[in-house]
Amino acid sequence: MKRIIFVFLLFSVMLFSRTFMEILDSREILIATRNIPSETIYFPGNEKYPGFCYELASGFAKYLGISPKIYVVEKFSEYFSPNFFEKVDMIADILTVTPERKKLMIMIPFVKNNEIFISREDIKATSLKDFKGKRVITYEDFAYYKTLLNLLEENNIDYVINKVIYENNKLKFITHNPVDKDKVEILLVPKGYRYSPYFVIIQLLENNADISIFDSLSFVQKYFKAQFLRNEVKPLFSASRGFLAFGFKDKLLAREFKKYLESTDFNALFFKYFGIHYEDYLEMIGD
Repeated sequence: MKRIIFVFLLFSVMLFSRTFMEILDSREILIATRNIPSETIYFPGNEKYPGFCYELASGFAKYLGISPKIYVVEKFSEYFSPNFFEKVDMIADILTVTPERKKLMIMIPFVKNNEIFISREDIKATSLKDFKGKRVITYEDFAYYKTLLNLLEENNIDYVINKVIYENNKLKFITHNPVDKDKVEILLVPKGYRYSPYFVIIQLLENNADISIFDSLSFVQKYFKAQFLRNEVKPLFSASRGFLAFGFKDKLLAREFKKYLESTDFNALFFKYFGIHYEDYLEMIGD
């Protein structure tokens, strides 16, 4: 008898993800996001631009007739921890859709996000073959690096990797591997090093590198809010195609978010944060 009571108590304190009805009954929706100095996600210190993802999620709460309640994660990896949806009802962040993540949650895409190559304005490159004899700079920590290697190898383009860091306002080479003119030189910032969001762009402007690779949403946010960037750098072509999504556990809640996206003025919100209409953005990235 004691064992039965113990098992009952154990299960009674276990938490489960909330159903759509439970969310509506509570009159609030628990939204997970990151509090980082980024207008793309959640930036509570910025009254005018509190965050693209935040405003999209708050608008969804209003659409449901309930109040948003923010749960801030400390690390991005927390989203994918076991039983995370016992704490929250949805994730409002720029989650790249992958097969692995789709096994953990229901992912509803809300914006296209390609990996794109960018260069200085004077660089002429319409395909990967034009990268021969040029320097491509990226971070070892970023997924873009794997994309770059895969594309070069798939197209039988030889490359050499030289690791670099930024020290005393100068690019410093850690390795000095020789590079033939028919090869691509990859300038690789090692794992553990992270600089200004404009670091890579500055290396292009200083002629330390010719080309880099960005996700299209991050690039566009900078590109259309600073005139000097439109004069100095340009997008070349997409390296890969993908989507960013919000995450859910409850099917009905996820379905309603999809309907909300179809009914809301998404284009106006996108223009507010990125300075370009969504259809023009799609055209720019080749979709």
